[in-house]
Amino acid sequence: MAKHTLRRAAIRQPNFQWPRHATLPVALGHLRRPDEAGPVLSDLCAQRPDFSVAFAEKHHLISNPDRMALYLDGLCKAGVPEASGRAGPAGDWLAIAVILKYFY
Repeated sequence: MAKHTLRRAAIRQPNFQWPRHATLPVALGHLRRPDEAGPVLSDLCAQRPDFSVAFAEKHHLISNPDRMALYLDGLCKAGVPEASGRAGPAGDWLAIAVILKYFY
């Protein structure tokens, strides 16, 4: 239910804002379902190719250090690279984004 709500919320927004698209992968990472985060990360990467854990840490407005650590941990578990240009444990999602955009 929450997954569908987060997905709808991201789709209904006419302007791209990367934190909205990163929330679902964070949740799926903590649920140990990084494979389901792949399509969302592909969309995020298409809009924000420099997205990484380091990017999120630098630019997100979370001010509570414990919550930021939890957020960043979810991104790591979802397969987001630590720094731009590196593949995470879920695979090379940048390549996946390019392939998905090309074939679909």
